[in-house]
Amino acid sequence: MTTKEIIEKIREGLTGEYSVDMVYLESQADKYRPTKNGKEIESAIADLAYEILPDDKRALLNKMMYIDGKRLDVVFADARKLIDEKKIEESFKLTEALYTKIRMNYRETEKEVYLSFRNPLEHQLYLYFYQPSKKLVRPVFDLSQMVLLHGYNLLELKRAEEAARVIGDAIRYNPMNTDAYLTCRMLQNSARSGAAAFCHQGNAGSGSDTDSDFPLLLQSGILLRGNKGL
Repeated sequence: MTTKEIIEKIREGLTGEYSVDMVYLESQADKYRPTKNGKEIESAIADLAYEILPDDKRALLNKMMYIDGKRLDVVFADARKLIDEKKIEESFKLTEALYTKIRMNYRETEKEVYLSFRNPLEHQLYLYFYQPSKKLVRPVFDLSQMVLLHGYNLLELKRAEEAARVIGDAIRYNPMNTDAYLTCRMLQNSARSGAAAFCHQGNAGSGSDTDSDFPLLLQSGILLRGNKGL
């Protein structure tokens, strides 16, 4: 069956009862996730779930997860594709929208912090090094990589100081993101080393749950070597 045929079959199984249908759609996503077209089917099921949301829940979802009707991960994929096509300025417009959306809606508060760990190891390392006091909220999307892509575009546009600040924000959303620290290191080793300080000092003394001596270990190279799989 094609993806379209599978989604139509899934649609036929909807009952019109929101709570029942959401459980059903989740089970269908689990069923098709391991298949060849699993990602495509899962994305289509997510769109179907969005369609059946009550108005109040849809408004909240729009605020947190959509830009002009597109999910953040779709906008991110579009931005990466434009980079592959060497269309940096067009990609920049998308990553700027992503960055603005994330900074506005995923803010650290006195009680909770949004963190995008890519695997259990990153999570455990964070708990060990940072000993957080706030509730950890795991976003649906990898906010850190989305923000980091905006930093990359700024670097390509020769806006190093802005890029350093944005990369610092990428670290805020995942203090274990070695890709972000490696980018900072590249800045530090270049003529723009002054800007690189923003990557590491963005949270210094802020009392945030993303404060730690962990960046010093990365700067010294202790954790950068051999950890490309993080």
